Amino acid sequence: MKLPNATHMETVCCIGSVGTFSAAAACLNTTQSAISARVREVESLLGVPLFQRSGRSVELTLDGRRFVEAAQPLLQQLHDFAGSFKDAAGSTGRIRIGVGNTGMRSVAAMLRAVRQAMPRLDFDLETRLSGRMARALEQGELDLAVFTMAPADLGRYRIIARSLGLETLQWLIAPSLMGPTRTRRGPDVQAVLDRYPLWCVPRPTWHFELALDSLRSRGATIRRLNTCNNLPATAEIVLGGAGIGLLTDHLTEDHRRQGRLIPAFGRHGGVCPPPLEFFVACAADRQNAVLNRIMDAAVSTSRFKRQPAARKAAG
Repeated sequence: MKLPNATHMETVCCIGSVGTFSAAAACLNTTQSAISARVREVESLLGVPLFQRSGRSVELTLDGRRFVEAAQPLLQQLHDFAGSFKDAAGSTGRIRIGVGNTGMRSVAAMLRAVRQAMPRLDFDLETRLSGRMARALEQGELDLAVFTMAPADLGRYRIIARSLGLETLQWLIAPSLMGPTRTRRGPDVQAVLDRYPLWCVPRPTWHFELALDSLRSRGATIRRLNTCNNLPATAEIVLGGAGIGLLTDHLTEDHRRQGRLIPAFGRHGGVCPPPLEFFVACAADRQNAVLNRIMDAAVSTSRFKRQPAARKAAG
């Protein structure tokens, strides 16, 4: 009995990831007709359809999902085995990286270092929420991810994670809004909250409640709360005078230096949200020499405040 080969497995997994035959052809450096022929062949060998059409895209059938779940670890083992015969500098292929918008600056530095060490690698970069990135690593949708997460939550996922350091957060506001709420001792926290709405990360983000607790610990009542999962967009909202925003120091460094944003509750107001800890991670069952080298580059080029200890999490 003839069995599906590595090319069949790679093709089906790629289509399942990118959603169309044409996109898979581009990723695998072949033609759409070749992709279609491979799919027909593997479906003939198995005797079941692996895809069903949905508009211009295709979706995996139940049998298709079973095939991908079995094929992905086999492909990774084959990739790792073949990679053991050559130096990582000569590695080729595409690395799928997930990153939140707060970690993009560190990823840019990482990619520069990786490009020098492994110039033949290509990358697919996409932004996702942190919890979704951890699950995407487990499910083989991503090879690497750079995200922020509570260290205690890492153990919920079957991932290898290394700390990139900490990023400080502040509640910031446009200075033109602060006049009516100032007292001799600085801004009145409740008066500021009563006058202007908050802009914060959404509830699925692990530090949502911790950030709000930094205000509640001062006895403040939060009356108007807006959320945004894009910090650069939040910065623009706050710069435009639309309220108070929870923003990272590196994102707002220039604005604070030039006086366009100031602490909403005073420099010594005691309203201090906890810092974010960032990690670079890969799936525990897909770790290999190339991914380890990229993770090394992420740690060595990190722009975050350093944390001495690396962490390992495997469910």
